[in-house]
Amino acid sequence: LPELAGRARDLLAVAGRRRYEQGDVTTAVSLLTRARMSAISEADVPAGLLLDLGDALREAGRLDEAEVELRKAIAAAAATGNEVSEWRARSSLVRLLLQLPGHSIDEVRAPADRTLAELTRLGDAAGLASAWWVQGWLTWLECRAEETEHALATSIDWARRAGDTRLEAHGVNLYLGAALFGPMPVEQAVERCLEFRRRHHDRQRIVASSVRALAVLRAMQGQF
Repeated sequence: LPELAGRARDLLAVAGRRRYEQGDVTTAVSLLTRARMSAISEADVPAGLLLDLGDALREAGRLDEAEVELRKAIAAAAATGNEVSEWRARSSLVRLLLQLPGHSIDEVRAPADRTLAELTRLGDAAGLASAWWVQGWLTWLECRAEETEHALATSIDWARRAGDTRLEAHGVNLYLGAALFGPMPVEQAVERCLEFRRRHHDRQRIVASSVRALAVLRAMQGQF
């Protein structure tokens, strides 16, 4: 029975992760929740599964539930001595705190910087993609678009190294937003959007981010 439960958990987790990467957040939450529930005990739930579920819940807007799962992911990783999983989960938690009411930028800055430092020490590409995204969002909230561009370019680079298309798409979304609303000349920002659309024509999330920014940029050029 334990072996069968573990196999069911792993298969559901893989399916949920794939749906999440494809942008189907609702199905991802359902599959990852079933994976979590198929474990015989809490000790049998891997930190990676809890992290994926927490991230999917966050993106689905179920923020309080996401916080519970991410804190459990941190505890599970710490209990097994898995530093990479622990700091990945901490990075996701920092990202979530930016969306929860009652947390100021100043409050979040210190844990964000600590997380980036630890993931840099560990050299974890996926974790660094997430940590640099958080840095970009912090500077974005402070209206520092040029610094946001730098942070997001770094995040995208790490996401590509990790082969994480979901993190890459999230980075591109904010990266193009910074080009649109920041000091970059309109013509240059248009070319950036066109380049991303050409290069990733088969990636729906990136195409959507590109054409959304491009619509406003074309209006700025008078091409309504």
